[in-house]
Amino acid sequence: MRGPLVNLLILAPLTSFACCGVTPSGQPIEFGKQENIVIYNSKTKTEFFIRNARFKTVSKDFGFIAPTPSAPEIFGVSDEIFTTFDRYFQSFGRGIKEPLTIVNVTNVGGYQATVLRATDSKVLTKWLNDNNYAVSKGITEWLDHYIKKNWYLTAFKIVNQAEVTESGIIGMKFKTEVAFHPYYVPEENSTVDIEGGLNCSLLSDFESVRRSIGPEPTEAPRVVLKDFAAPVDEVDLIKIASLLKVARSELPATAYIQMWKGTPFPTADKDDLFFHPVKSLFSLSRFTM
Repeated sequence: MRGPLVNLLILAPLTSFACCGVTPSGQPIEFGKQENIVIYNSKTKTEFFIRNARFKTVSKDFGFIAPTPSAPEIFGVSDEIFTTFDRYFQSFGRGIKEPLTIVNVTNVGGYQATVLRATDSKVLTKWLNDNNYAVSKGITEWLDHYIKKNWYLTAFKIVNQAEVTESGIIGMKFKTEVAFHPYYVPEENSTVDIEGGLNCSLLSDFESVRRSIGPEPTEAPRVVLKDFAAPVDEVDLIKIASLLKVARSELPATAYIQMWKGTPFPTADKDDLFFHPVKSLFSLSRFTM
């Protein structure tokens, strides 16, 4: 079994999700190594984001905030989904009127998840402070970034008792025009002295994929070839749908898996990682990340 969250190894799209870590009195929380899955159906514009994250903090209470472009559904996921994906890599070496709206509150996988939408960072900061989380200048800048995009923010809270915390793997389902992976974290969450890095898997109907920092591929500072790609067997698609507790029809009819290992994370980038379909790998052969 994987150890999803351990006090000596930590992290959190709002999810993350390259997100924002928060503690009651501003005590540091650092993001560690992540293992995440993005599943995207371009026909329905639906994304599933599954995160297995690690953090480091001395705080007994801590949480994180994850951004999404639309209101998410939050659900727990069996770690068997990572085993299913791993088999493919064995050969791999709108505006809001209210300043703050609480969209939904749910308990899942050892977290209390509160889906928020805000137009005013001061009001959102007050809500966070009222809920026992200190907000720094860097976190305020992070919040402003997503408020300006009219994104939803999901505040996940976990009680870190006895200094070692284990929680379930968390999934989010939401609508988005472009498949993305949360990647922007506040500066104070980036001073990592533990093993970091990001391993990311993408299941989609894109046979070939281009990554960019920011949603516009033509303006992206970096693009990269996929490190590994493979078509997904129908048997596995049925199994993945079952693990997500959704109908097989919610996943792409024909699907491919791409995987990137060891992507630098956290970084100083102040935008998220987006995925774009490309017609040919040849045109990307000169790019690296």
